[in-house]
Amino acid sequence: MTSIITIADSGLSKTQKNPCIETSVVRNVSSLIDKDNGISHYYVVCKARELSKFSTDKNLRDYMGMEGSTKNKTSIHKEIRESMRHQSSEFKVLHSGFTVVAESAKENTNRTLMDVENAQLINGAQSQGVLIDLMLEMESDEQLNSAYHNALISIEIICTSDIELRNEICNS
Repeated sequence: MTSIITIADSGLSKTQKNPCIETSVVRNVSSLIDKDNGISHYYVVCKARELSKFSTDKNLRDYMGMEGSTKNKTSIHKEIRESMRHQSSEFKVLHSGFTVVAESAKENTNRTLMDVENAQLINGAQSQGVLIDLMLEMESDEQLNSAYHNALISIEIICTSDIELRNEICNS
């Protein structure tokens, strides 16, 4: 019988206010209008394991599979899971990606790490929850570095120091 592993005792990182994520690709896609308004906009490709670092506190929709949730998982949750299980190498192109709002983001000089300050995952909580559940299952079977952990995902990161704008983006 397999024991249940939680993020606290797994190899996955705990949620962090200021995560440092390991990246494969980072592109600054800020427009001139973004820059004029003090907004930075990034397209990031990273491994799915990095998702566990992002809080969903400001997300309008909590993960339905979360312990204590009054809502049940849907057929969409099953589709996300099956997509990752059977097409993990194509997950990034099959999935619409994730959106994070943050105060700032800075790519480290080695171009493989990105520090994200006051980060909130505002789009993708259901997918994040399904993928974390799947990775935790693999870890309970002592597969700490599975194809699911290493599958690539895309994250849009929108940065602004304007707290009111960040809150507006989170609530839109």
